[in-house]
Amino acid sequence: NTPLMKLKCEETKDLSIYAKCEWHNPTGSIKDRAALGMINKYLQEADKKQNILEYSGGSLARSIGCICNYL
Repeated sequence: NTPLMKLKCEETKDLSIYAKCEWHNPTGSIKDRAALGMINKYLQEADKKQNILEYSGGSLARSIGCICNYL
């Protein structure tokens, strides 16, 4: 339920352009969406004896950790 923000652009008066406010995601990162997709795919398809390993030191690692903690 990421909110949308209508953008003002003089060149496109006939069109409405919206941007997603990704900073409203739980960790404030666009990577939350990718992390949730990865975790959901794992939960649906993976052998539950497997672990999740993501080599990242940035926002994707933070997003995965946040989602795993929530679940």
